[in-house]
Amino acid sequence: MKKIALLALLASSIVCFNACQSNTTAPVNAESNAKTNISPNDSLFTVNEGGYHFAIALPKDLMINDAPRIEHQSSSGELHIKIGDDFWLVAIEGQANLETIKTELGEDMLFTFKVVEEDQSNLIYQRFLPDGTEYDYSFRSLSQVGSKHYVFKACDEGEFTKEEVTKMKHSVGSVQQAV
Repeated sequence: MKKIALLALLASSIVCFNACQSNTTAPVNAESNAKTNISPNDSLFTVNEGGYHFAIALPKDLMINDAPRIEHQSSSGELHIKIGDDFWLVAIEGQANLETIKTELGEDMLFTFKVVEEDQSNLIYQRFLPDGTEYDYSFRSLSQVGSKHYVFKACDEGEFTKEEVTKMKHSVGSVQQAV
């Protein structure tokens, strides 16, 4: 009887060990974490939809209640990465620059905008309604993966806080060549 119990314990230990090993998605060593902008709160996902092929780190704390949905919109060519209502990235293949993006934002017929943060490849801005009422925050981020150029943004259909936009921008900063 003891042999059967020991055998069952050993078998269940092996199954548990294999299950833990196969679900590892984030890099294991600190050198990989530094290269890929992966924090302990991130999981690395590989995107391979509609011609988009890259790896991106997504926040684990948002995935507790919602699994990420990654969909290619064939009509627009956009790639949508959504986790619940607080994280909705859109990737568009193509080359752009922040000055052109700011010009396009200035031509928006509904919103005006104010730049909150800007560096050489990222722009976080606040949107205002015509009467001056604060509406939400959004961002644009330029990224290159291999020979492909992408523009990432918060989805226009959502309404996001500055913290939510900053979390999306952080994920875009982790975009890299998929293995």
